[in-house]
Amino acid sequence: MTERMGKRAAPPVLSADALSSVAYGPEAMLGVLVLAGTAGLAYSYPVAGTIVLPMFAVGLSYRQTIRAYPHGGGSHIVASDNLGRMPALIAAAGLMTDYVLTVAVSIASGIAAITSALPSLDSATAPLGVGVITLLLAGNLRGVRQAGTLFAVPTYAFIGAVFLLIGFGLADAADRGFTSEPGPVTPVTETVGLLLITRAFFSGATAMTGIEAISNAVPVFKSVEWRNTRTTLTWMVSLLITMFVGIVVLTRVTGVVPRPEETMLSQLARLSFGTGWMYVFVQAATAAVLPLAANTAYNDFPRVLSLLARDGYAPRIFMRLGDRLAYSDGIILLSIAAALVFVAFGGQTDTLIPLYAVGVFLAFTPRRREWSSTDGVCGTVTGARASASTPSELGCRPRSSSPSASASSPQAHGWRSSQSACSCWSPRGSATTTTPPGPPCGCTRTPLNSPRTARTAH
Repeated sequence: MTERMGKRAAPPVLSADALSSVAYGPEAMLGVLVLAGTAGLAYSYPVAGTIVLPMFAVGLSYRQTIRAYPHGGGSHIVASDNLGRMPALIAAAGLMTDYVLTVAVSIASGIAAITSALPSLDSATAPLGVGVITLLLAGNLRGVRQAGTLFAVPTYAFIGAVFLLIGFGLADAADRGFTSEPGPVTPVTETVGLLLITRAFFSGATAMTGIEAISNAVPVFKSVEWRNTRTTLTWMVSLLITMFVGIVVLTRVTGVVPRPEETMLSQLARLSFGTGWMYVFVQAATAAVLPLAANTAYNDFPRVLSLLARDGYAPRIFMRLGDRLAYSDGIILLSIAAALVFVAFGGQTDTLIPLYAVGVFLAFTPRRREWSSTDGVCGTVTGARASASTPSELGCRPRSSSPSASASSPQAHGWRSSQSACSCWSPRGSATTTTPPGPPCGCTRTPLNSPRTARTAH
């Protein structure tokens, strides 16, 4: 029997990816703005505020998904049930890109935390990164499970380190009246414009990665599952926003700017704590949590690939379970892809970030489209409440085609849909020949031959 997690054990296991992203998200945003010098850095707060808005919106969207999909609902599943085949494939492609880049970026950022404290290891960035990926590959092929204690110590240590850093930094800034320290003179290579601001937004928005992990893990929570999952998600998004904003504010009041030889977190820790044990603690916690963030991709990438293989969009070999009941072929493919990307980009976080943003937003976009309408869900969404029945549970799926209504179709029995067409399917996927007792997916009862398009909810 699978051990279930409570609200205290779940955050470190499921939130390592999302929360650790503050180690590179704010730095990625400022790394673009600094190209325009002081004029570009002046837009730090507006761009950060713009990033916080989709963080909140994505968190709200996943809260709805958790209630409507009590057995777990990732972007691929939700898009497949509500939008059809092509949006589901786009979401799957975005997720798989996101997972590959999660491994590469997390490892690159973790190695950067080490080389910031030990500059002599900088020349060994590529071998160190490939070595960590190899360890993750070996562990996952042997069926290593996420252990609560294994994840809890580094994740909570990282959260504590970031809040200590923000607290000490802001306390010091308060003593001098929050006046910003002059930063180093940086060369101006670009002018402030829409393109620069947009690049900064998308680079910083990579901090939103990893939020999906909780919506996929609803069944592993203790009862009441959906309520505990929502609580955990709310805490995670709140912590993410607080840490993201805190780091951006701290960099502005201290005058710290991104530098290729040292991460921003290392610079901030050195300013606040010197080079003593507190500095070592911040760097060690950062370096420890990022490989755990990379490990979350090893749980989800093979699963999504197996779903695609089941539906005929990937080789069926990826459906095969290994001796340790893990999707070994998917794990190997992820490791090879991540290692190739890591080496190709020299293990540098700043060069990986633009590609990372592509996967993040491809995975989120279909989900945001889905919540703009409730027609694809076999139930009603009202405010924060949604029906527990999902299209996959009821056996219903919307169709994008619009065939004429036959005698056995939902339309022939008085069902009307705001979509182009709707149909009901049996659990095995074959079309039913009788009218179901309730409305098919996205349909409501309308009198036959009615000249009106108004609908009456069933």
